[in-house]
Amino acid sequence: MSAGKLLTRRIKNDLKFQYEVFRSISDWTIVVYILIPIMVFVTIQYDSWWNEAPSWIEGVPLLTVLCAVYILMWNGMLRSYLQEADQIFLVKNQGLYLRMKRLAYLLAICKQTIFVVILYGIISPILLNYYRFVPIEWAIYLFYFIGLNWFIVTIKYELKKIQRKFIRIIVSIISFIIIGQILGAMYFLVQQREFWLSTIVTITTFAISLHRTMNLANYKGEIPLEISIEREAKLKYIQFIYQLSFDIEKVKPPSSEKPLLYRNSKRMFKRNRTPVKGMVELFLKVFMRNSSYWLTYLQTCSVSLVAIIVVPPLWMKGLIFALMVLMLVYWLELIFEKITVMHPLSVKYKEHESYYSAKRKMVWTLTTIGSSFVFFISILRIVLY
Repeated sequence: MSAGKLLTRRIKNDLKFQYEVFRSISDWTIVVYILIPIMVFVTIQYDSWWNEAPSWIEGVPLLTVLCAVYILMWNGMLRSYLQEADQIFLVKNQGLYLRMKRLAYLLAICKQTIFVVILYGIISPILLNYYRFVPIEWAIYLFYFIGLNWFIVTIKYELKKIQRKFIRIIVSIISFIIIGQILGAMYFLVQQREFWLSTIVTITTFAISLHRTMNLANYKGEIPLEISIEREAKLKYIQFIYQLSFDIEKVKPPSSEKPLLYRNSKRMFKRNRTPVKGMVELFLKVFMRNSSYWLTYLQTCSVSLVAIIVVPPLWMKGLIFALMVLMLVYWLELIFEKITVMHPLSVKYKEHESYYSAKRKMVWTLTTIGSSFVFFISILRIVLY
């Protein structure tokens, strides 16, 4: 079997798998009553942007829009479509392995290019109507973002080689900041109307990105790493659905490393200890040690804040805020019960008054903190812009 046929078969299997994932969470009612109305609404809104810039963009600096595009461009990776069973077979058939890998990387680069073009096309009405881009300015940013996206996916491949998670996170943050600074320099050149120099930077970015991609495509090693990347890419949408679900408990895998907070498990309340304070202390320690809990908390607040800022009608802003508060209360009650009384040794405390007092206290405290933050930022955005 040729490399092209093998890759085509694996792409078909991957598309079939992703389709089954989508079909498992949606039926005809979701498609008819949710997805189609959303698509119609988005299409109408996008069409209106070509006639007039949306009101929410007023006062937003151009660099903020470019940074948003830059953040979204980190969503992507180089896929080789390798499977675990390939480790023995492809070692003996390295020619077939390299040919399939080159075709897979070429496909990945094409997919990333299409992604950037679509993303840039979405914001093009804003760039042309509100920020008054001239054609050469529009083209320079488009091709620069394409080349930058190629460079980012190669950097992400290198970051996957770092074994220790903490070091990988630190290096990723540093890489994100450095590449962001390069984008800032490009923004400065375009603002100064240095179009020839901006074009040279764009061509250089393309050349460096293409050279790095070709080197990775011709590299024979790191088959286990590529299998790990492929597994992560295949399960990406499942993980996304899993993270968005409030009814599924995000079980953090066991780790031998000590937690960052309260690693010696010292008491938070040293004076006037009561059963209520004991429940509160237990909940806070587990909540802050488990990243899946506080990341879900921050995710709920941040997504709601973005929705409130983007949606124009005031009544819809209030509706989104109310839904966020109800969602936080519901989720925090589930998490509090999960942490404190779901264990067989502690289930007896569910009938105690201290459990309900501590539950009310922590649920409303965290809900108030999150909703107050969202409310303050939303009011500040409305007042200033």
